[in-house]
Amino acid sequence: MNQLSLANGFERSTTRTRRQAFVAEMLAVVPWDGLVARIAPFAPAGTTGRPPYPVLRRRRVHFL
Repeated sequence: MNQLSLANGFERSTTRTRRQAFVAEMLAVVPWDGLVARIAPFAPAGTTGRPPYPVLRRRRVHFL
């Protein structure tokens, strides 16, 4: 069969983009565990209203 399926157009590329390289370097350089341990006591508890995002996710977005 020579006909392509719908899934053939959505295959991920194997080449590494600049964004992927930057995120990999950021994850290797920043001491996330120590950073989260220092910030977690001051993070909002989320007892009322919408629950807050986890501290680690907020810090990663902030650093990006």
